Amino acid sequence: MDTDTNTQTANNTASKLAPYTSSLEYYKDYLTLLSLQLHREVLLTRAMRGDDRQEAFLGLFISEQDISAILSELHGSMLKDFPQGELLLARITTKEQTIQERLKLTNAAPNVPALAWQRLQAIFDLSQDEINMLLMALAPEIDHRFAKVYAYLHDDVARKNLSGALLEKLTQSSDLSARLTRKALHSNSALIKYALLQLQDNNDTYLLNRGIKLPVRITHYLLDIVKIEDDLVDILQLPWHGQAELIPSAYASSIHSIADRWLQTPLPIMLMPAPNIDYDVWLAVFCEKTNVTCLSLDWQYLADLPLDKAQQLLVKFIREGHLSNSLLHLYNVDERARALTQTLFNLMTPLLCLSSTKNLQLGEFPVALMHAKLSQISHANRVTCWAYELKNFPELTNVQLDELVLSYPISMRSLRTICLGLPNYQNAEAFHEGLSRACRQQVSQKMADVAQAVSTPFTFDDLILPAANMHTLRNIIAAQKDKHKVMQDWGLADIFYQSNASAVLFVGPSGTGKTMAANVLANELGLDLFRVDLAGVVSKYIGETEKNLDKIFSVAAVSKVVLFIDEADALFGKRTEVKDAHDRYANIEVSYLLQKMEQHPGLVILASNLGQNIDEAFSRRFSNIVEFSLPKEQERLALWQKLAQSRAPLHDNIDLAFLAQGFEISGGHIRNCILQAAYQAAAKNEAISMQMLVRALSKEYAKMGRPISKNSFGDYYAVIRREASGTN
Repeated sequence: MDTDTNTQTANNTASKLAPYTSSLEYYKDYLTLLSLQLHREVLLTRAMRGDDRQEAFLGLFISEQDISAILSELHGSMLKDFPQGELLLARITTKEQTIQERLKLTNAAPNVPALAWQRLQAIFDLSQDEINMLLMALAPEIDHRFAKVYAYLHDDVARKNLSGALLEKLTQSSDLSARLTRKALHSNSALIKYALLQLQDNNDTYLLNRGIKLPVRITHYLLDIVKIEDDLVDILQLPWHGQAELIPSAYASSIHSIADRWLQTPLPIMLMPAPNIDYDVWLAVFCEKTNVTCLSLDWQYLADLPLDKAQQLLVKFIREGHLSNSLLHLYNVDERARALTQTLFNLMTPLLCLSSTKNLQLGEFPVALMHAKLSQISHANRVTCWAYELKNFPELTNVQLDELVLSYPISMRSLRTICLGLPNYQNAEAFHEGLSRACRQQVSQKMADVAQAVSTPFTFDDLILPAANMHTLRNIIAAQKDKHKVMQDWGLADIFYQSNASAVLFVGPSGTGKTMAANVLANELGLDLFRVDLAGVVSKYIGETEKNLDKIFSVAAVSKVVLFIDEADALFGKRTEVKDAHDRYANIEVSYLLQKMEQHPGLVILASNLGQNIDEAFSRRFSNIVEFSLPKEQERLALWQKLAQSRAPLHDNIDLAFLAQGFEISGGHIRNCILQAAYQAAAKNEAISMQMLVRALSKEYAKMGRPISKNSFGDYYAVIRREASGTN
């Protein structure tokens, strides 16, 4: 056939060509071309091996007839004899021209999406030779017969994947020389750095002889299958992606400004949030503005893994961001895993968004970052976001919704999780109750690791305190309920920047009602009470106490609970004169505690038995100081009368007035006496008698180290003495 005839045939063929409408349609042509190239390579291999070497392959169960049949099937021809090399070259050239013409039509056609490999090429800035390498590695994933041909050309039935050496043989007519092949397989190349392909065998194997295999995620991507790898799915968090319209504010304007800058000059973002900031709304607004999705991953999870596993997951995370056009939010970033941090900055991309409340020292990583400061979203916009998330439930009143937003500073992602677990409610009241209960349970769960939950049903009716104390406690509750109005709506938070005016001090002897009063405050506010024993927080190691306190307050700030710091005497007392390093660090610990209390957004109650040791510099840090003293006679009588209000059987000889008048003890001791007498009566199956109560009193006196005198016990003194001597 002469040149003119070949040209005419090619023109006729081109006139019949159409654009590729799918990646699979392209792969059909490409694999036909690859099979022709492989067929030619097999002919060359046979010629070089000679007849004497052919028998060495017979023991591998792939015969000459098998390989001929496979190759003929792959490129669509069933020939009795293999064609000569010249004919194969002509067919290869024709198929290459066909593919190029169809690609031109595809690229020029309107409304025809890019093929999967074209998208991958653009995302990672790959050369066409690198794409060919990926497609050759993909071939056995589409048709297993290519694996047998690869094994034949490797002269090893176990080597069914592409290798650098085989790649060179198949592309000798291209620019992919041994140098370029090595460059493509270098650890810093896009193919290796982003794990677009995997090198098999080990590092001791000659590089061009190592197997080349596609990761599952890249195979899926090239086949237009959208599926994130399982080990990433298990650790990724999908942030809230609500479409709520925010009320125009400085908060929203700052996000739009950062988004516009990022679109014009894409750079990795470093978020600098205040403590306990909710990222969800910021990320949702930013991603909507920039038309990207978002994937979040906790840096602390990676940092706790073995380094090689952490690095693998980090590479997959960053690769996934490129493949899915997602903003990659890495939160809780710190510097404790230096090698992992180095890997992160080696893979730095504009799609990365780092956030940390710590001042990171990144001087050794010369990477340009776009810094963004995060502030708290306004209450009105939080209400807007909550309303959007609750749109499919019975409608709440404005007052109900406002109270929920104020009471539970949970993230929008957490709210969505809560809503997914709620049943279908028939009316708004049932929904309000169920949502409140679920929110309260969710915020309290975070505190379980750092403090002890204290749950009691106490109300103001259960408290027996002086009128002045009761008035102060009610004022504390009122202040907490009006706190948002005063601090935010009226702007006093801007004036008193670090003070939330929510720290309260309870001082007084043990058993005088401090813990009970803390329970009452929590119950009246509809919040859970968590008790922190400072004796377990204070550490002998310098700096450890501050770390413990920071963890407690950080969790409490996002949990919306009442924090009750009991036994504060372990850390809290008269400021000591600095005589040595120990005194200096002790004062630092006290100052740190007071600082965290002032910054804490919720109610925090400190309890101390040593009120007389608190100096003026400390006392001014508290919005209220409530002194708990031993109850007076009328208060003691009210406490003893709790027994008469119970369902316990009582003897006629009980004289509660005598007990209240003659024994100056705390409410805690009165409780102990009542319980001891009740258990004694239950054991004897009798009613509680005066003698039982007096015996219990004597035991409490003994515990306190007080003398048991006739003046105090009167006519019951003889009963106690007989019992002490063992006589009836």
